[in-house]
Amino acid sequence: MTIAQEVLDTIKAVAEGIGNVRKVVEAVRDGRAYLEQKHPGAKGHVLAMLEELRKDMALLREESSILTGFWFTVGSEASVATFNELCRKHRHKADELRGGFDALRGHCSLIRAHAIAMSASQMKPSPFLGVFELLGLASPRREAELAANLERLANEELTIVTMTGGLLTALKRSLDDVQAALGTDRNMDPANTRKAGTLLEMHSKAFEPLEIAARDAAAEIEKVVRAMA
Repeated sequence: MTIAQEVLDTIKAVAEGIGNVRKVVEAVRDGRAYLEQKHPGAKGHVLAMLEELRKDMALLREESSILTGFWFTVGSEASVATFNELCRKHRHKADELRGGFDALRGHCSLIRAHAIAMSASQMKPSPFLGVFELLGLASPRREAELAANLERLANEELTIVTMTGGLLTALKRSLDDVQAALGTDRNMDPANTRKAGTLLEMHSKAFEPLEIAARDAAAEIEKVVRAMA
């Protein structure tokens, strides 16, 4: 029993996206004092951007928990019925989250709007570069790297929407694979519940680091927001 490569690739891509968020938040934390002293008028925009990123991290955590929070008892006919019921509930939850894509695009638009509002010049290669200039970071190279990260995060076609949509697709594939392990031709055999449970554990362990990383990123953002507020 193995996990499909497309699921593993999605998990890796989402982990990288969360890592980029944490780099952005770290930069805001490091430059907070400079921002408040030199550019106090920009603080509200930074706080608003952080709040949108926090919402995105909370959604990724919730998506991951669809699988990591899936447990069922093995070894009995009743366990098959329980699995079927749980599977329907988890699929329904995934469908509900997929219905929130319009809100995600709104997050992306708001992040970009606040970055543009903070940009000292519209002639810059990216308005996001102005965000990190206002934080007074010592390295232009680091400013450029972080600006590129934030721009990717705010580009709905490249990152946030793609990450969440891809993760939901990967979750559905995982649920399908676990369900398929219970039997064939839509017939579930109680004798296969242990095999399905083992596969579920493999998938859960693969998604668990995402849930933890998204949770920690959201907590870091909240901490910075409280300090700035």
